[in-house]
Amino acid sequence: MAINAALLAETTRCWAKCEILPSRLAEVTAVGKRLVAPQAKAVYQHISQAVWNTPDRWWFVAIVHEREASQNFNCSIAQGDPWNEISHNKPRGIGPFKDFITAAIFALTRCAPYPAKWTDWSIPGVLVLFIQYNGTGYEDYHHEVSPYDWGATTMEEEGKYVADSKWSATVWDTQVGCAAMLKAMMALDPSIQFPTVVAAPVAAPTAAPTAAPLLPPPVKATLPAKPPSNTGKLAAAGIFGSIIFFGLGHLNATLHNAPPPAIQSAPAAQAGTGGSVPPVPTIAPAPIVAPIEAPPLPTPRPAQAGDEATACAVIRYLAPMVSDNQKRLFSKDLTSAQRTAAARCFE
Repeated sequence: MAINAALLAETTRCWAKCEILPSRLAEVTAVGKRLVAPQAKAVYQHISQAVWNTPDRWWFVAIVHEREASQNFNCSIAQGDPWNEISHNKPRGIGPFKDFITAAIFALTRCAPYPAKWTDWSIPGVLVLFIQYNGTGYEDYHHEVSPYDWGATTMEEEGKYVADSKWSATVWDTQVGCAAMLKAMMALDPSIQFPTVVAAPVAAPTAAPTAAPLLPPPVKATLPAKPPSNTGKLAAAGIFGSIIFFGLGHLNATLHNAPPPAIQSAPAAQAGTGGSVPPVPTIAPAPIVAPIEAPPLPTPRPAQAGDEATACAVIRYLAPMVSDNQKRLFSKDLTSAQRTAAARCFE
């Protein structure tokens, strides 16, 4: 059952400061002796066992019996009405019961604030239960502590409900309050015990979590700068190289009646691998251009007279191109177009 936090704070504060008024100490002690008397205690223990499955809360039944019925065993602890009649005070309409014990068990289990379900059995918690048993009108409407708890102590204030819902601001409650009775009974009967409130252990300060190391920002992959275009030079060199290659092959076939060498395809370049961190963006491969097939070479014919002189002339002009001897490229035997193509190759 949830407990009223404001009332709990109030009862904690008041219990720590309250004392039984010296002028009423004898009266309070006499009440305490009646309540702890063995014959009365045995009855209260029987009720406690039936309600909470332990006889140890008998003192609660005794204090409520005194406040509601001045310990009269012919009256119910619910509101002080005779238990063998239907009650006319709050809670109204209950009874009749066959005996005092049956009426008490009904009041503690079936009537608000349902003490059978109470969970806080510390002294401040029990003092809250006493207040709720009588009603919280003092705190709610008049902003003073209830004499139901604090009568006959240094905490009591003037004002009293003289009947149900009837308030008088000039009347002092002359009944002994629950706190005063509890103090007297604890002094008379050491069996009345309460759980020790143990302060919660202070947790050792925990070190602030170490921040995860910051990773360097990912390096943006960049491609090497595109070299200056040599398309014109490479094309001219390729054309002229092809002339040399096929010319020498044709010369070799002419001299030795053998077929020209086959054109070897260059090996495909291997694909590069990117680094693991950060990933290198995938670059789409350039489209493969189908090679331009060279025109078929004429079928070699048998060597004839005059071929040797022709071969010598070809060698004289082609050999310097292979050996990169630029001066011979500009021989008077080269045509103007040949000079222009050769000069373009070596620009």
